[in-house]
Amino acid sequence: MEQVTLYVASETGTFCDFMGRTQVGIKYKEKGDAEWSCDYITSISGFAYERNYEYELLVEKTVLANPPADGGNVEYKLISIISKSEVVI
Repeated sequence: MEQVTLYVASETGTFCDFMGRTQVGIKYKEKGDAEWSCDYITSISGFAYERNYEYELLVEKTVLANPPADGGNVEYKLISIISKSEVVI
């Protein structure tokens, strides 16, 4: 496991779950990544997402050696919220 900075977008996105259904989730990316990923709103353990806010988080990242069939191979756990800023539309 390692500590990484994670950015969470103010708007939600969509993704396909393991059953092929379209789901609404949070958009996030690790520091240094160019592309946004999208996953379940509850995908960061201990983090309560609020729409219309951008976040910079310090998280614990664990890469799973044997991921579950219905999930990804990475787990994130919130350590602290570095910043939270409202995006006015």
